[in-house]
Amino acid sequence: MSKLPEKSSQKKPRVIHWYRTDLRVHDSPSLKTAIDLDPECLWSIWIWDPTYVQGHRVGMNRLHFVLESMRELSGSLTSIDSGHKLSVLRGSPEKVLDWIFKNWDVTHIVWEIDTSAYARNRDAAIMDLAQKHNVTALPVLGHTLYSVPLLLKHNANKPTTTMQQWMKAASHLPSPEFPIPAPTELPPAGKVILPEGGFIHDDGTEPKDVNLQEQGGWRRERVSCFDKEGRTATDIPSLESVGIVKEEVQSLIPPGERVALDRLARLCKDKAWVAAFAKPQSSPAVVPSEFMEGAMYKNPSQKGEIKNTKAAGGSTFVLSMFLKFGCLSVRTFYHSAKQAIEDYKAANLTGAVVQSEPENIIGQLKFREMYICAEYATPNFSRIRGNKLCRYISWKCPTRYDENGVEIHPRPKDDEDAEKILYAWTHGQTGFPWIDALMRQLRQTGWMHHLGRHSVACFLTRGQGYISWERGAEVFDELLLDWDPAANSGNWMWLSCSAFYSMYYRVYSPVSFPQKWDPTGQLVRLYCPELKDFPDKYIYEPHKAPLSIQQKANCVIGVTYPHPILDLKTSQASCQRLMKQAYDANLYGTSPAVLDGSAQDLLDIRAKAGKTAADGDGGSTFKEESGVKSDKAKGAPKRMNPFERAKMGSTASTVKTNDPAVKRKKLS
Repeated sequence: MSKLPEKSSQKKPRVIHWYRTDLRVHDSPSLKTAIDLDPECLWSIWIWDPTYVQGHRVGMNRLHFVLESMRELSGSLTSIDSGHKLSVLRGSPEKVLDWIFKNWDVTHIVWEIDTSAYARNRDAAIMDLAQKHNVTALPVLGHTLYSVPLLLKHNANKPTTTMQQWMKAASHLPSPEFPIPAPTELPPAGKVILPEGGFIHDDGTEPKDVNLQEQGGWRRERVSCFDKEGRTATDIPSLESVGIVKEEVQSLIPPGERVALDRLARLCKDKAWVAAFAKPQSSPAVVPSEFMEGAMYKNPSQKGEIKNTKAAGGSTFVLSMFLKFGCLSVRTFYHSAKQAIEDYKAANLTGAVVQSEPENIIGQLKFREMYICAEYATPNFSRIRGNKLCRYISWKCPTRYDENGVEIHPRPKDDEDAEKILYAWTHGQTGFPWIDALMRQLRQTGWMHHLGRHSVACFLTRGQGYISWERGAEVFDELLLDWDPAANSGNWMWLSCSAFYSMYYRVYSPVSFPQKWDPTGQLVRLYCPELKDFPDKYIYEPHKAPLSIQQKANCVIGVTYPHPILDLKTSQASCQRLMKQAYDANLYGTSPAVLDGSAQDLLDIRAKAGKTAADGDGGSTFKEESGVKSDKAKGAPKRMNPFERAKMGSTASTVKTNDPAVKRKKLS
């Protein structure tokens, strides 16, 4: 074994900066905290945990994104001080840090706070470990605008389930601090000394690789986090070492801190667009194919023309994945957007629209924190069972538990029709082109516009499929570049009307909704190329085209492209009836009947006893999110849309607008 340093009697600190969700050097409060200790030496480390690489379903695009962002961060550290780089240490955080604390003569470890449930458990163990080794642990705020525990204290330590609640609680705290610049110098780099084998922990007990193709994943062959490719053991893993074939990476969004800062600066130069930006009014029919140039997509059916929805960068900001991995500081995003809006208001331009919260971009950042606070205060936030916020609904393909309450793996299959719907939705083969194009876009690129996410989530759950939102959340967990445990579960509960939102009768039509945004079906033609030659009239319902038109388009439905996997009208009516039954039962994830497994029997008994008000057609008239149908659901809960509630507490202002699109009721 290599010789290890003697325990030092010097008083100057020896500091580890542990990178996790903060892959940047700009506005890094944790890095500044480490530097301000004036240490004798500083180590910059990332812990490459086999549980993440092999034990968690994570798509190729996201793994590529994080690896390349790590590579850029390492280069940024080296550009500040040639002796520094990001050192990757392989193994579980607890075992890696236990060895380091014993052998590196460390006095302090600094990290950016991550409030997710997994991270809290991990970090609590590391705090105990640090105390055991007489190492000072310094968790530093940086991933959120506000301290989550402090904000929740002003909400009686209860989950924030509306923007009005969150904004009221936040009003008691100081405004977010301004970002700090990247450091211009670093303390001397600490010497990285490892065991003779090159790895701190490699006992041959890596978890089962759930990303293997034989497990339904993308990886062709099993890989080891302790690869022996002959490079320095602490190098950032190569794409090849984790099973990625670079040519197969299809994500259209390049990773890294520089891309994030460049895009934010470009967008904020167009102050009018930032000021008028309203998330519910941005188009879901976009593809960030020329990410830095602003060209959104090419329409293969219309002479390759490029449609620009916004010269600076398209329909929306497309920065969430950079926030997820900390390539972009949330304070930098917040203050840059806020300054652009204030500058635009100060210009006092005639007819200018300044969008109000929460629809504007500042509101979107606050929505992110609302979900983070909700998750922090809610045990079992990512599932139904044991989740006090989540309404129990008798979904198909549910998570199953044994008599001891332990989740059963693999999940027992449901009835054949339900499993077929889930598979078709997951792989973009439902026979509804709008849904299929969006799901194929997600699988290929790792990205989907938020209204696209609304469409596919509604379709899978309360709209047509009546499949558990937990199944949809699992697919998003695997495929999204910007997957975040709080926002992902929160949005799936919202869209399935399990929590946060209760207007279950408002359904996104997979036909009329996209016709409003993309009447020529450009997104469908791009991601469902077999349909590219269909006339606009049939692009969202190709099964209704006469056979002669199908043949002319070289796509016969049922042969080249699937028939619809379900009947829209019948499935919606069934979903409405079952949703009303669930709402009448008023069961939640912590209800005794849910915890003891009798909830479904209870719902069946209530239904047979006639305790629901459901009629034969589903008991309600649903509303499609296209503006086509607007009858109020019979017996449905009469609750204000959370966007409407949040606006009541908004402090933003509208300078001037006569635009009916701005004045119309905002839909979630």
